[in-house]
Amino acid sequence: MASNLIGGAALVLTLVGGTAAGVQLLGNTDDPEEGNLASAIESDQAVDETISTDRTPTVGVVEFAWEKVTLPKPTSPTDVWNIQVAATDDGFVAVGTGYDPTAPGPGESLLVWQSSDGTDWTPEGVTSPFDGQLDALFTTDDGFVAVVRSYDETTPVASTSIYRSTDGINWTGGTVDLSIGVNQYMWFTGAASGNGATVIAGSLQTEPDQPPIVFEEEGILLEEGYEGFTVTDIATGDTITVVGTEEVYGAGPTIRGPDGGFVLSLSEEVIEAALQDNFEGAVSIEQDGIGVEIDYNDGSYVATDIASGAVITEGPIDELYGIPQIVIVDPETGETILDIDADTFYRAQDDAWKDYSDDYRPETELVVLVTTGGSVWNRVELATAVAEEAGIGGIGFGQNGFLLSVFSYGPDGAGQDFWRSVDGQDWELFSSTDEPGGSPIVSADGAYYRLS
Repeated sequence: MASNLIGGAALVLTLVGGTAAGVQLLGNTDDPEEGNLASAIESDQAVDETISTDRTPTVGVVEFAWEKVTLPKPTSPTDVWNIQVAATDDGFVAVGTGYDPTAPGPGESLLVWQSSDGTDWTPEGVTSPFDGQLDALFTTDDGFVAVVRSYDETTPVASTSIYRSTDGINWTGGTVDLSIGVNQYMWFTGAASGNGATVIAGSLQTEPDQPPIVFEEEGILLEEGYEGFTVTDIATGDTITVVGTEEVYGAGPTIRGPDGGFVLSLSEEVIEAALQDNFEGAVSIEQDGIGVEIDYNDGSYVATDIASGAVITEGPIDELYGIPQIVIVDPETGETILDIDADTFYRAQDDAWKDYSDDYRPETELVVLVTTGGSVWNRVELATAVAEEAGIGGIGFGQNGFLLSVFSYGPDGAGQDFWRSVDGQDWELFSSTDEPGGSPIVSADGAYYRLS
């Protein structure tokens, strides 16, 4: 099975003839021992790139045209994104993610379209086969790879499963042990298949613990963690209570009266659904007997009592996303141990972090997973140092195996390394450049291409 990564919104660009401009040739694949990365080819015109015997790309202008094809959008869900397209023996299949904010549960669904020619597409009704939420979706030479996360409210760490499918409809799940800890975040950016193996690559970012916010006069300090802010008695070191993050930063758009008292909490999903029906930027929401008019054009809102028509409060939209006062009470004694306005709290937070900013540098390491059967995914270590900022620029499979692009930024500037592997298990450094890059890699006709 051949494949072609398209991605993006719910539309497909069908190439009628030729190759798109801006494609960069990455080098000769006929001689993996001596081949080097060729100079990137940049052109304002369409180009037909071939490789001569001396590994110098030759360029010839060809005529081409793209046809924009819109996929039939289902009545539900309302949002569609991350469309991936693969070629099959019978034509093409497109797979994407759908989201309906009014549906019960997570509201996510898997969408599948099929086409014999890439122009006319038929939607297939598919119930999501995943035990969890779809986190990432990729196209490979074997079809599709999906990363699925399952969340447990009792732990800050999500469990991960990886699914594969040849047709976008039937999926087989596999297990993987990623050992993700607190203050760690993982995301995947590419996948490729070949030589009986499938490789998926991404990044793991580790953030250091944040410094405590000290209130010496009140004799307490606040330390932010997964469950919220832990409030500690400075004198004894004992934990007094834990305050939820939403109590400090707010829980979303909230209507408060002129005295700062709570009136109504709005749902982001409800606002998004209202914006879907009005692209002019002004929405009207009725909830619990209160009407809220939000105008994103001039940045204002008005809350009105529906029964009486009286204005409860009005002001700039920014007021909806902040809390005027932070109050912390000792649950044992009922004593108020902290009562300050939000601005004072944020100044104390800035003071705690100002000398810490140089040390607060998240570290990133690469994550490369490989499977041969699909049931178990194993992590492969690349001989690269942990960087201040690094990531997978792209991964592809071609005539001589897998090609992996790794970009990094640090005190010494930007750089990009290209790694190569025949089986996805053992990798070698192929070439390096001081130019940054984060674009996908595809292969065709014995050459690797970086999309630009």
